[in-house]
Amino acid sequence: MSGESRAVPQDPEPYGALEAVAATVRRLCKSPNLVVTPETRLADLPGLDSLRALHLVATLEDQFGVEIDVAALGELRRVSDILHWLEKR
Repeated sequence: MSGESRAVPQDPEPYGALEAVAATVRRLCKSPNLVVTPETRLADLPGLDSLRALHLVATLEDQFGVEIDVAALGELRRVSDILHWLEKR
């Protein structure tokens, strides 16, 4: 497994929602050492343009088995906002 990033399991519960979201953010931003906390602003994530943000949402929906309403996307400003949506599942 040298040089490969560890994939987040389909059921991220054992790792906790924050770690699962953080691992996905790191992978999509191509920043394996990125520090991701609930206070992390999505706008401050390196390389997270609008297309990658949509990819992030789609990936999290698949990982957690939830749907994030398109109208609510504008309300997702911090990682804590994502965690809040995941809690609603």
